[in-house]
Amino acid sequence: MTAEAIERLGTRLSEAQGALARARKYHDGRLPTGLLPSEIKTARPVLFPVIPAWASLIVSAVEQRLDVSGFRVGEDAVDDLWDFWQSNSLDEASQLVHQSALIHGRAYVSVWADADGQPTIRPESPTQMITDRDPATGAVRVALKIWTDQAEQRGYATVYGPDVITRWQTKSKVPDGPAPLSASAWTQRSDPIENPLGLTPVVAFANRPSLDDLDGRPEFDEVISLIDASAKLATDLLTSSEFASMPRRWMTGVDLPVDDDGNELATFSQIAGRVWLSESPESKFGQFPEADLSGYIAALDQISRQIASLTSTPPAYLGLQRDQPASADAIRAAEAGLVQKVRRRQRIFGGGWEDAMRLAMLVRDGHHGLDRLETVWRDPETPTVAQAADAALKKADIGIPFAQLAEDLGYSPQQIEAMRASRRAETLDSLGIDLGAIS
Repeated sequence: MTAEAIERLGTRLSEAQGALARARKYHDGRLPTGLLPSEIKTARPVLFPVIPAWASLIVSAVEQRLDVSGFRVGEDAVDDLWDFWQSNSLDEASQLVHQSALIHGRAYVSVWADADGQPTIRPESPTQMITDRDPATGAVRVALKIWTDQAEQRGYATVYGPDVITRWQTKSKVPDGPAPLSASAWTQRSDPIENPLGLTPVVAFANRPSLDDLDGRPEFDEVISLIDASAKLATDLLTSSEFASMPRRWMTGVDLPVDDDGNELATFSQIAGRVWLSESPESKFGQFPEADLSGYIAALDQISRQIASLTSTPPAYLGLQRDQPASADAIRAAEAGLVQKVRRRQRIFGGGWEDAMRLAMLVRDGHHGLDRLETVWRDPETPTVAQAADAALKKADIGIPFAQLAEDLGYSPQQIEAMRASRRAETLDSLGIDLGAIS
């Protein structure tokens, strides 16, 4: 792997930074502040744009239901893979991978060996990593990770390939901004590392990929214009409430007294209960009605309904459920679209975790034998414990196996295997059979 790979892939990564930053800003509610006119900023410097957190809600609605509970081949749990999962703290790190993919459209995981030859599985940010895929198969051919160490003021890069991994650093310090991408600006900082896996040890997690775009796109991509519209309306609502939500009083035929410098004296108090008086018979007092803000609220309500419909987000998540709590059946009906969407994300992300686990097994054993590997996810639906137990009893009556019933109840493959072993032991005890004595 030569420095030309840094220049080629680094240029692509640099070009993607704008879109990645934009997606993060929408998720974090940090849109441009140009929603407030300059004259309003001057008159009321305490006013600020109002950014509804629709993007964050759309992402969290999906991410909260993406929990890996184990791995299996056929009906058998693969304990070694769950050991890899736990030893690499992937209960927590997998949430970061899923969240990043939902926000940016993609995320990555790198797999390598530690000093003891055990697999290390680490999440990687799409702002630092990019892959080159085979257009025929979609497999990762080359991956680049590039970053700047602010303390050392140098750029660093790692190029991952199926045969070798090379590590680089900039020849000169980089005091400001990103590292240069020209191949001539880099030098190897160590000897190449042989890759015995025969595969590039980087797995891409793409959210909503298509045949034309394997990198995926943000979960809220199609409603960005609606988020912009809701931010404008919410900001206008705040501005109108500041300037016109209370009645404005007027008076005519009144000469206001002035001080020695010609400044008008405030003789008419705005405090409730105070009386305004004038000795002039021509004086008149009145007030303008306050502004009606219901139009803004109705428009925001309509836009949020469109967002809920386009993203299969339950209306209650966007604050549209204002009456009494819905029944369990109504909740399941409202969440049907979201649950189906989550199941599709599970299939896509599950394939990524399966590739990562195969790489981990390759790292440790040099082979994996996991062609039929399957990722097991927790049920994305939200039934009550009583409903789930009742459904399990009814399924048992028609002959559904115990292992499937336990999985439907949310138990991991490891927990199911432990329960099966416990059931076998209890059955042998009830029969008075001592396996130790038989052996």
